[in-house]
Amino acid sequence: MAKVLDLLLLLLSLLSKSNPIASNVEVTFTLSPEPPIIAEGDTAVFNCSSNHSAVLINWILNGTVSASTLTSLGVIVNGAATPVSSLIIPGLVAPFNDTEVQCVAFGFGIGDFSPSSVILRVQGKLAPVKSLRTLENDSCYDFDWTPPFTLAGFDILRYNINVTDNNGNIIVQTNVSIAEWYYCPEKFDNLNLTNLCISIAAVNEVGEGELSKIKLNTTKYNIVQTQIDNRSRDKNQNWILSITIILEQLTGSDSEKPCINDVLMNCTDSNASFNTSNIMQITDFELMATFNISLEKADDKNHTIITHISFCSVLDEYESDKNNSLPISKVVMIK
Repeated sequence: MAKVLDLLLLLLSLLSKSNPIASNVEVTFTLSPEPPIIAEGDTAVFNCSSNHSAVLINWILNGTVSASTLTSLGVIVNGAATPVSSLIIPGLVAPFNDTEVQCVAFGFGIGDFSPSSVILRVQGKLAPVKSLRTLENDSCYDFDWTPPFTLAGFDILRYNINVTDNNGNIIVQTNVSIAEWYYCPEKFDNLNLTNLCISIAAVNEVGEGELSKIKLNTTKYNIVQTQIDNRSRDKNQNWILSITIILEQLTGSDSEKPCINDVLMNCTDSNASFNTSNIMQITDFELMATFNISLEKADDKNHTIITHISFCSVLDEYESDKNNSLPISKVVMIK
């Protein structure tokens, strides 16, 4: 049926190219809202009319699809193939977001009058926030993130934040208006919790968007012993330095094997610092960190060394920033 209609419209166009009556024909195209940006669940209305009774109006979507064939999706066409017609498109993100809408008017002896097309945009629920990061500061945590994309006119109203324990019980439920949050578990909770799940979702007038989640391990550790196990030079005379570090767990009722992100070594007498992620877990609470120190910074002196251990967080579901970490710094002196 659609092919027959297209052929008819083409024939009408070919028959009308030379008729002077065309100069007196007007086609009016209006829409609501304007610009055509709607929320999911709303509707967009397009109106097309002509001052000439011989005009036939059809609605074309994305350049080739007749709107009349999409009634099963909720599309309504009133007055098809008449001088006055309207088109109603429901606010469905799929399939109508970024849909080109065009009124095409033909008529015997009149010509082809097609006003400029418009693009319908439908704003649905927001995508997850991006680049969710957290930084530990004195047993509290700074969170920040990048807002998800949203269409013009559909501002992010707030960010809903939930903190849950291992059993899914909600411990904290709050919201913020900016893309950052400061959280102190010890100030919010009286429980000795070590594993928390932080979920953040952007909210617009359509509703709450998809969740971004991050698992937060608040188990505290202390460095109880460090020793230099290997100190040698490679063929380029760079230092290869291996340090064994033994930890003890200070909080948490169960044994929590620490996830180590990296180890930073500061030499207090030379102000040199070295970072390594070359870490071997010997036992649950014993690890060996190996440093490769360039010749320019290496010497034979016995340094006073301070080590800082950065424990890692685990992102769940949306790993938009795989370098997230919780730098829980612990200090020990090595002579």
